[in-house]
Amino acid sequence: MSERQIRENPAGRGLGLWSAGVLAVVTSLPWAASSGLPDRLATHWSSNSGPDEAVPFWAAAFVPGLIWTVTVLVVLLVRWRGGAAANVRLRAGTTAALLGGGVFLVGVQVCVVLANLGHEDWREADSPTAWAVAAGLSATLAGLAGWQGVIRSTRSRTT
Repeated sequence: MSERQIRENPAGRGLGLWSAGVLAVVTSLPWAASSGLPDRLATHWSSNSGPDEAVPFWAAAFVPGLIWTVTVLVVLLVRWRGGAAANVRLRAGTTAALLGGGVFLVGVQVCVVLANLGHEDWREADSPTAWAVAAGLSATLAGLAGWQGVIRSTRSRTT
């Protein structure tokens, strides 16, 4: 993307800042709460009992950041290969993916940190069900808002 295209596309700059912000939050959140977290963090809960899987502390910070980086790179590739500048639905879909995906990933990271916070061992982690439902609903709303925002801005420019 040329400098001129970047100046003419403030939404692209906004998505770039959003992507960087999500990466910063998901990687730094466990470190910010590290004094109250166990060495391993519960990351999966079975439906009828407590936590049943855990990862080392470093992985709880690194893996979500890696997932987000790959997601952003895939979205950039899709936008570039699909001609997002001319394809409104492609722009809307990829914007929705970044907004919804970012909210969901941050929400899941908050779930993991809150569930493990204040416990000596990962097996004592609280159930994150309510937080996970809130993360899913928030992500859905963010994705829909991103989709609608692109569609509406395109309509307002063409009328």
